[in-house]
Amino acid sequence: MNNNQYDIIKIGGAVITDKYNYRKMNLENLHKIGEAISNWGRQCIIIHGAGSFGHIVADEHSITSGFNKSSQLEGIIQIRLDMQDLTKKVVEVLRENKLPVVSFQTSSIVYINEDNDETSYFFNPIKKSVDLGLIPVLSGDIIFKEKEGFSIFSGDSLINLLVQNFNIKNVFFISNIDGLYVKDSITQDKKLIEKTNYKQLQTLEIADFLDKKPVDVTGAMKGKIRDIISISKFVERVKIINGFFPERIIKALNGEKTIGTVIDGEKST
Repeated sequence: MNNNQYDIIKIGGAVITDKYNYRKMNLENLHKIGEAISNWGRQCIIIHGAGSFGHIVADEHSITSGFNKSSQLEGIIQIRLDMQDLTKKVVEVLRENKLPVVSFQTSSIVYINEDNDETSYFFNPIKKSVDLGLIPVLSGDIIFKEKEGFSIFSGDSLINLLVQNFNIKNVFFISNIDGLYVKDSITQDKKLIEKTNYKQLQTLEIADFLDKKPVDVTGAMKGKIRDIISISKFVERVKIINGFFPERIIKALNGEKTIGTVIDGEKST
């Protein structure tokens, strides 16, 4: 593998699907995001969220609790079918925007051995595809575990693993909110954090911006912040941008100032 630096782009499930309605996509927004990434034109790894293609059925079948009863297996099968459809559509739209994307299934390359609490993974195919100039596309998934049988492995957890095994410079979270917020202790108003760093983020109490919360089996905001803190330890910068504003995506990718949250990682210069 060469020593070039790459970026990771996480396309949140909430910006390419309607998280409140099962298997409902936002194709118009996906096309705009694909166009923005294509105009940027650099090498990267793309992770997409599950949105309503994963979270709703996972919640109905209690997938986060591990294997308890055989009826959960139907849930796993349905989620896999739904996620394959979602990834196929994501890849098709990115291809329409002239991006050299190729998809990989996360559960085929990640496994958790609970005897020693070790995550096993096989990233050689991903590394080789990047070296060849392709853009790997992956997502969160239901992965298999030694004792519990299976569990949810979020796209954010996957990024956390990737930044420890690839030479990643920036991680861009294309989200359904403007960035991270803190709540004023007096007025209780929520204020956007425009810039922070790895150490400060560990002490901030992040406010949940959404009043109406969709089903989220990956820990919602708390789970995301936990992963972002870990991710920022291994990269120069993490940026969170609202994916409903394509012009912000372009500016963030190009290193220009825009509305969002910028987190200077431990490797920032």
